[in-house]
Amino acid sequence: MSTKPGSSLLEKYHAFMATRNGPDALSRDSLVLAVVLIVIALFLSGAARTIVLFLGFVALVYCYFRLFSSNTDQRRRENDAYAASRARLVGKVTAPFKKAGDAGAKAARRAGQQAKDREHRYFACPKCGQEVRVPVGVGKIRVTCPKCGEKFDRKA
Repeated sequence: MSTKPGSSLLEKYHAFMATRNGPDALSRDSLVLAVVLIVIALFLSGAARTIVLFLGFVALVYCYFRLFSSNTDQRRRENDAYAASRARLVGKVTAPFKKAGDAGAKAARRAGQQAKDREHRYFACPKCGQEVRVPVGVGKIRVTCPKCGEKFDRKA
């Protein structure tokens, strides 16, 4: 066993990985895909099991290929393209749920503003949902939305 500096296994690993790509989002997701496919293959039989298991191992090999690749510029471009595609897909999938979440967030924000601001009331425009601030204590008031021009009556 060598005792000179820099000869420990951990130091050798760090020196080896210094020129490698290392983990990124695409390699992480391909590892997750590999594990999921291998677990699914446990519950299948016959040709389906063989195909799913093969696809799982292909994803695993691709993950390790990306981890240990020394062509970091190409791997970075691939990862950036993957991240952009993934963001578009996530945006499309979550879009139907976002509108419902936005209404709750607006209500919570409005309640928080009303607690902080005792001199104004906040109303949502019935047409476009724009938040409109009006002074407290003026009685019944006709509010004009600055965004869409809708006029509505409220008691401030």
